[in-house]
Amino acid sequence: MVRLRVDSSVTSIPEEAIYERNKLTEVELCEGLVEIGYYSFGWCDHSITNINIPNSLRRIKDYAFAGSLRTPISLHDGIESIGEFAFAACIFTNFRVPPLINTIPYSMLYDCKSMFSLELPENVTKIGNYALDQCYCLRNVAIPPNAALANRVFIRTEYKEKLNCQEGQSDELQRSYKMRHWTDLQQLFGPDCNIVQQLKYRFDKLPVHSVVYYQSYHQGVLQRLLASKLDPSGNQQDPQDSSSYPHLLFFSRPGDISSDCREVPHKSNHRR
Repeated sequence: MVRLRVDSSVTSIPEEAIYERNKLTEVELCEGLVEIGYYSFGWCDHSITNINIPNSLRRIKDYAFAGSLRTPISLHDGIESIGEFAFAACIFTNFRVPPLINTIPYSMLYDCKSMFSLELPENVTKIGNYALDQCYCLRNVAIPPNAALANRVFIRTEYKEKLNCQEGQSDELQRSYKMRHWTDLQQLFGPDCNIVQQLKYRFDKLPVHSVVYYQSYHQGVLQRLLASKLDPSGNQQDPQDSSSYPHLLFFSRPGDISSDCREVPHKSNHRR
């Protein structure tokens, strides 16, 4: 099976319905679908390169797309829940969490090695263990200041033990190990506690950066900002907007893009 079309009469895709179909490349989901079940499209060896998500979809269960996607996926704002490992080991560079999701569950984006940018809504209150573990290329992400993080969001315990073993080695060997095993965020900020600190407060005194990051959740805000009149110092000239965005700041550098994105391995032992 190369192409699959799910009819509009289907409201729920059952558990393991399309499990391990490694020749499946294209999936069309029709309006009327409400739920994608456990392992429904799980472990298709990254064969899916084209998929749509209908506006009627509300729930994505555990492992629904784990190890199967090799394409960006657009999740609409009406999705209410996403399960554990739902998008683990998928291949995409960008991912946007819908605004109704306030908890990022256990290992939801685990092993998404190519993901560079992650958008999290401001109302996220909890991020579970290993949710972003082994996301080697992730850099463009902000953690809402009120979000509670589990102890091991970014790195597994066994990796921490390996990193501790490097302390007695030479600087050159330590640098070599970090390049092979540390994520970009670890190389930038160090231990997990430092990563959390930096990502929770990355927009302090940078209001325009915050607008740019959250603009997909507040349609029209960025357009109004770009259309506003600025003097050479970056201050608003329009008195009606003078309190909104006092400074226009440069928010991206080419050097921020990682050149060391690892390839995602094929299917492994994925059941917990």
